[in-house]
Amino acid sequence: VLNSMRCSEMLSILREMEQDGIPNILLKGFDAAQNYAVPAVRVSGDTDVWVDPNDEFQATRILTEKGFAFDKRNAESHHAVAHHPTLGCLELHTNLYDDFVEEYWFQDKKSLVMEQRITVNTEYGAYAALGYTDNLLFQTLHLVKHFIMSGASLRAMLDIALFFERHREEVVTEHYWRILHELKYDQLVSTVYQC
Repeated sequence: VLNSMRCSEMLSILREMEQDGIPNILLKGFDAAQNYAVPAVRVSGDTDVWVDPNDEFQATRILTEKGFAFDKRNAESHHAVAHHPTLGCLELHTNLYDDFVEEYWFQDKKSLVMEQRITVNTEYGAYAALGYTDNLLFQTLHLVKHFIMSGASLRAMLDIALFFERHREEVVTEHYWRILHELKYDQLVSTVYQC
């Protein structure tokens, strides 16, 4: 019940941000959970939200008014971290990846996002997510990033496998595998789908 209340309240805040002219996209955990048979089993320690860098100040103001307290942000970080007494941790992203990761590990590919965002309907309400191919690519490269830094988790592997299983008709697989091949991560990622 507590998790349901948190999800509903968070989506309500994101809708309010939209109404105030701040488009946002829900990333990673909450979004990935929607592909599980029972979303509640995919536990996440935080909520990840992307906003345009030009909207960061306004988004921070609204979230602060809603009770979020922001940590001091590292100048090199691609997201700000905030905490709420009942809604938990939130990461407000202004870029999908740190500059270093994007430049060196992903060859500074600014064209990794190519689709319009989509609307996902859940029992808690609707939210905006990356387009299907972009979303799968983002989740996959997020797995690659963690693999390079410390190792890939089973949960991250399940996230991309379940996403592809559910949305295989919507994903532009040629684009997905072409990007992974250009980045030289295709063989690594193919092992996930073979598991």
